[in-house]
Amino acid sequence: MNILLKPYQETAVERCLKGVSRSAEDWDDSKQTSAVSLAAFTSAGKTIIATALIERLRFGDGAELRANTDFTVLWVTNSPSLNEQTTKKMVATSRLKRDEDLVEIDENLTGSALTPGKVYFLNTQKLAKTASKYQQSESRPVSLEQMIRNTVNHLGTNFLMVIDEAHIGTRKDERGGQPIAYRLMNGANGAGMFPIVLGISATPQRFLDGIKGTGRATHTVEVPVKDIRESGLIKERLLAHVPTDGEYVESKLLRQAVDMWVASDAAWEALHQSDKQTYAAVKPLLLIQVEPGISDGRIGEILADLRKHDERLDGIAVAHSFGEKNDITTGPGRLRHIAPEDIQETSYVRAVLFKDALTTGWDCPRAEVLISLRTANDMTYVKQMIGRMVRTPLAEKIEGHPFLNDVTMYLPHYNLETIEQVRKDLQGDSDDSLTTEIVTRPVDLVLVDAVVGVTSEGVLVEDDTLLGRMRLIKTHKRPRRRRGPIPRLGELARLLESTGLLPNAERSMDRTLAAVMIEAYEADKERIDELVLGSAATKVAVVDLGDGLGGIKDVKAGDLVSEYSVEGFPSGAEAQRRFEEAKRACGAGAALEQVWQQVAGEDPTEARFDDPDAHVESQLIATEVGLIEGTRDTINTAAEAKFDSWVKAHGGKLQFAAKAAFVELMAAAGVSIPVELTWPAVLHGERDSDTLAPDGHIYVRADRQYPVPKPLNPWETGTIAAMATLPGFVGWWRNPTGGDNALGVRYASTTGEERTLYPDFLGIYRDGEGVRFVVFDPHEDFFDGQSRKKWIGLAEYLRAEYNLDDAGNRIVDTAWAIIRPTPEAALQAVDLGDDEVVAMLQDANIDLASQVFGSKGFAIA
Repeated sequence: MNILLKPYQETAVERCLKGVSRSAEDWDDSKQTSAVSLAAFTSAGKTIIATALIERLRFGDGAELRANTDFTVLWVTNSPSLNEQTTKKMVATSRLKRDEDLVEIDENLTGSALTPGKVYFLNTQKLAKTASKYQQSESRPVSLEQMIRNTVNHLGTNFLMVIDEAHIGTRKDERGGQPIAYRLMNGANGAGMFPIVLGISATPQRFLDGIKGTGRATHTVEVPVKDIRESGLIKERLLAHVPTDGEYVESKLLRQAVDMWVASDAAWEALHQSDKQTYAAVKPLLLIQVEPGISDGRIGEILADLRKHDERLDGIAVAHSFGEKNDITTGPGRLRHIAPEDIQETSYVRAVLFKDALTTGWDCPRAEVLISLRTANDMTYVKQMIGRMVRTPLAEKIEGHPFLNDVTMYLPHYNLETIEQVRKDLQGDSDDSLTTEIVTRPVDLVLVDAVVGVTSEGVLVEDDTLLGRMRLIKTHKRPRRRRGPIPRLGELARLLESTGLLPNAERSMDRTLAAVMIEAYEADKERIDELVLGSAATKVAVVDLGDGLGGIKDVKAGDLVSEYSVEGFPSGAEAQRRFEEAKRACGAGAALEQVWQQVAGEDPTEARFDDPDAHVESQLIATEVGLIEGTRDTINTAAEAKFDSWVKAHGGKLQFAAKAAFVELMAAAGVSIPVELTWPAVLHGERDSDTLAPDGHIYVRADRQYPVPKPLNPWETGTIAAMATLPGFVGWWRNPTGGDNALGVRYASTTGEERTLYPDFLGIYRDGEGVRFVVFDPHEDFFDGQSRKKWIGLAEYLRAEYNLDDAGNRIVDTAWAIIRPTPEAALQAVDLGDDEVVAMLQDANIDLASQVFGSKGFAIA
């Protein structure tokens, strides 16, 4: 892949691979058909996961999974525009190439079967009875459907059917009718039945229900919602603006929507200008959903309002994506049509008018603001459109800029009651369900003056303030699945190239690994050369097995008629197949290509040879080098050393040039890089929430209160009360569970697995000696041994070098672990800054409640 998969995506790909492999085994063993269901909420990157799966099944994974030139895919949807969008996404993110690997089925595709080794895109309308171009005719020897069935019969498990939006058209209707996708995957009377089907959907139940009666085994792969939320791929909040009173709200909220688009445009541009290496330019899009049957005159009014509010929203900067694909002439001028799949890449288009949801599966990461002029009776179309807008433009959360992690929608014809129904539906179990938090009537929560720093004249200052000190606090992200040395080195090389820190890093990596293999060749040259030359002669024995009428003779006792030798190297194609095996075995295919070229005496920077038979001998030598026992271990060692040397040389600069990507990469190496905790300027809460936290929270709304979604429990209120009694108390912070603004602490679980703890509270204090931060972590269920491990991790955090400032003082001063030993007892705390407490925690034989807290604890509430 040309992109680095998120950890949850990598896990999903591996699980899908297992499902497909198991399905292939079942078919080979007993002709059992199977279905693999890939289920993930909107914007989780289902297409990316499926693309990575296809790429590995087709080209191999450079390790155990070998390339398969016959592997073929039929990608089925009911939308040509969705197929085009998927094609563009595959080209942008993988090694799959348009036309060469990705083929849109049209009337020019004829023959008795499909050519293997490609991904074919099909919209189901082409298999309808009315689609005469795809029926058998003089120019088409067999129908398109028969062509597909012939391919199934020929390729078997090497032909995978992928159904995008699999909840549509994959089960019989109430009268037993078979939709096209259902008919296609199950064959005609058992003939041409796909052995393996992959169904992709946010809500897979209808797909699973549809295949129950077909006898298929099922393998379900579900992407956890929490992993999607933490990935940074989706927006954190959907902020819904609905009127609560007043009239003529449509024009007012349209003006508000344009103002929000202007603010979004300015914010994204400022971010890009602040660090062009890290943040690509984003041209935010304003979406305007209009009523069906809208007149040209009304369209003209909307265009005039847009131009009046901002002169940039005029001419080609505004387009429509109505079902009617022609341009529209109105009073202010011509409104051009744009296909939904072209909106994202056509950056000069800044506003798009549409009627229904643009298309199933469509997404546009730069869509930042939506105004819907539909009524609450058309709620379905609004929900569908909202679900297409939640992907983050840069595929990551923007730390320190919460405004850029939001999507804003204006709904002039809704009220609090109807928007609450939208919220419930979007966060329920439906086709349009989202993982993004939906805030209806958002309100700003700002840092209190005591934290930001305010002079007597009311001027905000940030030098030598609490906030300046707070920004020194370090946090750990959730651990990522470890990757092998060679893939990690490749990712690091691409990162170094993209940031300009080390041009041609990938070529340097290949030269390094090739040099290791050349050394291995030189050390074993005589044996390898002899082996290759010996392979040029093949001895053949002719054995008499009898007359074929009275039984076969024992071969060992049979008459040896003659022996002879066949001289010559294998064909280029045969040598290439063996070479591909060697590339997978050594795990460094590009480097082995260089070994081949060096052995052949060719310039390693030149393109590969045009004549596959011209250098067979040198290719066979390179093949044997790749197959030397222990070669992969040697290459892994060299890759690890190169990785470490590059990190040592360039890691500091990468933390500035591409911080988020570098932290992710190091996490894949098992190295957690602590990063500064982000304190957003503004948080969003519920204006009408009646549930308030105790006084002292450092983020408050205009009435100086901090609203919470549900009442705090006695443990939490007791801890907060104790925090406020310590000298120099300034305020407290409720630490989120995950996300960019959360304080994360690494610890080893009871099973040895590396995990992340998010302590509940942070207390902020200031006295004559300066600023102090204290972590407070109450645990109600502390009997399973996990709490002990978490608090040991928290103690190690306090003592880590990254928790020291330039003067050598701790940034987070200490931490309190808190329990209630018995239901009737007061809350007890121990200070994790106390070395004796930590020593007792590390001794598993010392009881937590009776001995650690019994001897070192103190009552707090």
